[in-house]
Amino acid sequence: FGIEALIDRSSKRFAELGLGAAQLSPERWRDKLAVEPLLLRIPLVRHANQLVIGVDEDTWKSWIGR
Repeated sequence: FGIEALIDRSSKRFAELGLGAAQLSPERWRDKLAVEPLLLRIPLVRHANQLVIGVDEDTWKSWIGR
């Protein structure tokens, strides 16, 4: 997925911090997400070896066989 997939650019906190024009390295984004969890795109849903970032109901349903 990469670090970019974890950043919720539509979050209120993203706007509050004025990050719209931010050009941070993946390492700097990782550090920023560690101290600003409200920047994380959620939910992060794991099933066995699979991970979904954000809402993905079709994938979730496939995991439970529906």
